[in-house]
Amino acid sequence: MRIYFIVCTFMMSLLFPLHTVHAAPSEENYRILFISSYSYSWGSIPHQIDGILNSLNAEQYTVNYEFMDTKNTKYSTDYAEFYQFLKYKLNDRLPYDGVIVGDDAALQFMMLYKDELFPNTPIVFEGIDNIESAKKAAQAPNITGVIEKVNYEANIKLAHSLFPTAEKLVLISDNTENGIGITEQLKEANDLFGQYDVEHLNTSHYTKEQFIERLTQLNTNSIVFGISIGQQKDGLIYSEDERYTLVRKYAQAPFFSITQAGVGSGMLGGYIIDHQKCGFLAGEMMRSILEDNIVPPIELDTPSTYLFDYKVMEKYNIASSKLPIDADIMNEPEHFLQKYALWIINILVLCLALATVAYFVRRKASEQLKIAYNQLVMTEADLKVQFESNKKHIEALKIQEKQIRFQATHDDLTNLPNRRATTAHLKTLLLERTPFTVLLVDLDNFKEINDTYGHFSGDMLLSILAKRFLTMAEENDHIYISRFGGDEFLIIINGHITPSDNRIRRVREAFVTPIIYDDSQYDIRVSIGIAHNTNADSVDSLLANADLALHEAKQTGKNKDVYYSPEMRTALIQTQEIKHILHTACEEDEFYLLFQPQIDVATEKVYCYEALLRLKNDALSPAQFIPVAEESELMITIGRIVATKAVEQLVSWREAGIALVPIALNFSPKQINDKDYATFLKQLLDKHHLQANLIEIEFTESILINNDEEATKLFQNFLAAGIQLALDDFGTGYSSIRYLTFIPVQKIKLDKSFVDIFLQDGKESFIENIIRLAHSLNKKITVEGVEEEAQYLKLKHSNCDYIQGYYFSKPIRGDQVQH
Repeated sequence: MRIYFIVCTFMMSLLFPLHTVHAAPSEENYRILFISSYSYSWGSIPHQIDGILNSLNAEQYTVNYEFMDTKNTKYSTDYAEFYQFLKYKLNDRLPYDGVIVGDDAALQFMMLYKDELFPNTPIVFEGIDNIESAKKAAQAPNITGVIEKVNYEANIKLAHSLFPTAEKLVLISDNTENGIGITEQLKEANDLFGQYDVEHLNTSHYTKEQFIERLTQLNTNSIVFGISIGQQKDGLIYSEDERYTLVRKYAQAPFFSITQAGVGSGMLGGYIIDHQKCGFLAGEMMRSILEDNIVPPIELDTPSTYLFDYKVMEKYNIASSKLPIDADIMNEPEHFLQKYALWIINILVLCLALATVAYFVRRKASEQLKIAYNQLVMTEADLKVQFESNKKHIEALKIQEKQIRFQATHDDLTNLPNRRATTAHLKTLLLERTPFTVLLVDLDNFKEINDTYGHFSGDMLLSILAKRFLTMAEENDHIYISRFGGDEFLIIINGHITPSDNRIRRVREAFVTPIIYDDSQYDIRVSIGIAHNTNADSVDSLLANADLALHEAKQTGKNKDVYYSPEMRTALIQTQEIKHILHTACEEDEFYLLFQPQIDVATEKVYCYEALLRLKNDALSPAQFIPVAEESELMITIGRIVATKAVEQLVSWREAGIALVPIALNFSPKQINDKDYATFLKQLLDKHHLQANLIEIEFTESILINNDEEATKLFQNFLAAGIQLALDDFGTGYSSIRYLTFIPVQKIKLDKSFVDIFLQDGKESFIENIIRLAHSLNKKITVEGVEEEAQYLKLKHSNCDYIQGYYFSKPIRGDQVQH
């Protein structure tokens, strides 16, 4: 037994040598954003992300993710909806040091908006099928990446070796961004297909039923390359599970794949793109840019590997021996030797050692054997020490492995489950079909805390809030809490909760008590988007519902709870459709102006016209499309279009001999971001030799909220150009007499609601007092919404300066204006 122990210990010292684990040095922290046009559940995405994370030091890099989910979301051609959504989220986040994009559509989005969203930020791309687009993007400084070029030559040789009697080659693609890119690559590979009767099958031209019928027609005499099977006719999208279910259920011909997606779900496999290695290369490139200030050249040699599904191999009687030596096989059952290989090797080594000792015993004399034995005994103590050391090392490795697994599924800052772990947990809950509720919690104005007190203080606040959440979770087993990214937390609660549910109150209580840190008090307010699992059939749609509810909470005042309803998605779709209409109208000149006169009460002559915007080819009213425009950058473009058309109308009137009066233009709070608008307007007037006082800018008091300094500067620019100013809708919204004392307006406009409420017998004195107040401040006053003679006479008696309304005229076209 002693000899056996010595030999075993000796063998363990060979199998488990000592290693010293060095902690990575703490260096500068970098923030990286990964953008993909797919969702996290898409087959290749986890491999891309794993590759990126494996290349970046977790202590040095923080990686966040944003998914466009184009397979489930209808966007306009310039992805303006995702731009608005991402811009909104970036407002409350720390800036990113680098951006990695994972496919063609994500690169296209980045090239459209990089200068605005990520100015001067390094960009690394991967998974790009359109090679020309990748090369063009890489011409810009600080942009490089890895293309996704399919090795068709290797795949054709492989297909021919496995199915030598096949005569037909079917190449399936679609009109998605990656489908178009790969189709371009196919044109270069046409020479490789000469031995086959080649058919190009575009799923974008087929309905689901037509595509199924076509699949059933493909027999084993055909070889199929499933290049991109994503889009149906009329732009409908197959889900990932749906497309591979079609392959498994209806296809008799073998389906080769060019990516990891689908292998294991019905596709045979092939010489596929290795997305994990591509992600690793992208991460290495980003490290080179950020740490060494070196932008690597674009990588044109795409990492690839042989990968096959054993279950599909069995279907077509393909033996493993027919595959390349370095091929990986999924779903392959373990053979006895594979399962017990380590034990067998250890036993063989032990037997060999014992046989060697026995042979040595037979060959050596008794004295020599005693000497050898004594030498073994002398080393026994050392080997015991080595054995114990190896045991400790193995335990240390187990602990380290446990830590790595924890780090892979938990957030470094808060120790809460991270996005990856939460997504997996949600998938499990959806499969169980038990009722549960998702709460997406976002800190209001967290960016202001970071800007005011520093990012370190912001991180400490998140850590303290996480501890409060953990305490709440420990007290209730039915609550799951995670950090979902940035300043967002995701809470999962069993059952479908209602607004009166105590668990909502308990979540709110985590933020009631102010946080005291570093002699400062922080009052935390949060917006919460709430969604039930009954409204979603996938993790992506469930999270999208919660995000919609959160967006609604933010848009309607913050610090509130909003429950998702299907009407929100309907409203979102309607908003997207209106944005598309507005985009088209901007590009194709589909706007026109109407003009409603403002009448001088004393002379009953037209003093001014207010320009009112309309759409030429759509029945949408301004009440429907103006709010949508004001939520996007479209308002800036529309503002300039209105100004241009108003000036052109003045020129037209002048040429017709009509005496010119000012035109009033409505100025949206969104236009305050158009820094050069006043200069643009002045140059437009000068170009047509028009006096600046022929334009009047009408704005509401809302432009002053949170924009005092910018608004003051804008007013000064207008006045310096000679352009008149008017305060519109006074008496509604944020009305404050304080504004009247310092904003340099020449005119105040009273909203129509004043006419409806106060211009009645016994209440006229209220409007009379407002008119006297305006006159005391040397300002003229216009009353809107005058529709009856009695209203006009009362206003005239009250010394009102101007009136506007249907009593004198409804809005008219420019060519209807008389001398």
